[in-house]
Amino acid sequence: MLMTLERWQRVCDTLQIACEENEFQKLLQAWSESQRVYHTQQHLQECLQHVDYFAAQLSDEEVAIIEIALWYHDAIYQLSAKDNERQSANWAISYLQKAGGRLEVLEDVERLIMVTCHDALPKGKLQQVIVDIDLAILGASSERFNEYGEQVRQEYAHVPKLIYRYKRKSILKGFLQRDKIFQTNVFNSCYENQARTNLKKEIASL
Repeated sequence: MLMTLERWQRVCDTLQIACEENEFQKLLQAWSESQRVYHTQQHLQECLQHVDYFAAQLSDEEVAIIEIALWYHDAIYQLSAKDNERQSANWAISYLQKAGGRLEVLEDVERLIMVTCHDALPKGKLQQVIVDIDLAILGASSERFNEYGEQVRQEYAHVPKLIYRYKRKSILKGFLQRDKIFQTNVFNSCYENQARTNLKKEIASL
């Protein structure tokens, strides 16, 4: 279990911000909301696990910035909303300001959360890392990827089948058409081929 108060404390200490247990509990509650099926604590846990792939390539502060951005990146998740990332970023900024975070940390965290909209290719090392982590599910084992697909469909159970299939195909094809799905060398070598296999199979099944 990676979502511990001790881990939250370590991130806060590294960023030299106040560590509020109440904020930690609010985040855990947010990631447990009833409308979530994929964007749950499971997703957050998987994201935090992937941070360790990059620990040797980043400074302690860079790792902490990525981690706290991951904690908040889907903290606001309303199925009918189109600004979840913006609202999640606003929440993160609000907390970091109260906790005494430096301006450059706030700016980095905001950019990292917003790039998880996946509407543009990431720029720079930290953006590439967080986007690869967020998209790592695409390169998961066939079993986990199939589970992910079912979880996403359950989240959008209110969407008619034909509309869902059309939009889902469009999203998946968008990733498949990129020159590289994963921007970092470590994730590209580990997950690129599996991701393309997974995407093609789901597209064919829709």
